[in-house]
Amino acid sequence: MRMGAWSSLSLSPTLLIISQVYVPDAAAVGQHLADVAEAMVHRGWRVIVLTASRGYDDPKQRYPAKELRRGVEVYRLPLSSLGKRSLVIRLFAQSLFMLQAVVRSLFICRPALILASTSPPFAGWGAWLISVIRRVPFIWWVMDINPDQLVATGKLSPRSWLARIFDWGNRLTLQRASRVVTLDEAMRERLLMKITTRPAIDVVPPWPIAEVSKAVEEVSVDFRRRSSLDGRFLVMYSGNHALQHPLKTLLDVATESRHDSDLCFVFIGGGAGKVDVDNAVEGGASNVVSLPYQPLERAGASLGAANVHVVSMGDGMVGIVHPSKIYSA
Repeated sequence: MRMGAWSSLSLSPTLLIISQVYVPDAAAVGQHLADVAEAMVHRGWRVIVLTASRGYDDPKQRYPAKELRRGVEVYRLPLSSLGKRSLVIRLFAQSLFMLQAVVRSLFICRPALILASTSPPFAGWGAWLISVIRRVPFIWWVMDINPDQLVATGKLSPRSWLARIFDWGNRLTLQRASRVVTLDEAMRERLLMKITTRPAIDVVPPWPIAEVSKAVEEVSVDFRRRSSLDGRFLVMYSGNHALQHPLKTLLDVATESRHDSDLCFVFIGGGAGKVDVDNAVEGGASNVVSLPYQPLERAGASLGAANVHVVSMGDGMVGIVHPSKIYSA
């Protein structure tokens, strides 16, 4: 099928969205982009999404190569997600994704606007290149900031060549974007520190995902029953177990309270920090439950089952990432 054949006769303006993750992938970036894409369809736009064909956290998860999802034309690119085994592998997959996205964008009929997220971190660079070639404006939606995040977690030296390239690309994107959107004032100020000019940066906090908000008490009770959690007080961490959201304190509390049979600590999701949770379970922490990401249609039920939600932020992470877990919780 030729790119855009679904709407080739449409006179609606076309919004091109570039993001390595998109629903049904569990990553929050893709869920928020889907909300925006579907809202733009309802406003009369034709929306095309270029995304990865495999799951970001679990590359064994495959998605259709193309589909019409709630009015949004989704095209998934191969070899764009190879897992999180190392920074090199992630950068290689992200580079392949952006190369394919730039090439595929050349065959989209008359885009009017480009929207790029920070998945991958340098998606804004690709959006700028596409905007130059196609002579259309682009918006950069900054949901986290790199190389700042990699430096803060100790994965990258601030003086390394990779950090310098990232910073150069960020400055370029900030200067060339028609509009920049970020999640809070601290992130806005951090972006402004990178350049001498004052670009237009809008602060738009995230919001609860619509499907997650539909949870009802009966469904949450069913989740507790299926997960053998009936009758217990649930302390829950749900989302990306990333290094920027450390879980050591919470796991220490779980260890200290392991003899309290009424108290249970539930960790839902994946990421680099998931191994610490799984090690605690394997080490005999009977009050710790480790579950994978829940399908989006069941996420509301799992979140609604908790008595207390925990959202953690690492030291020095303010202005680099945003605690978006709060909203759906």
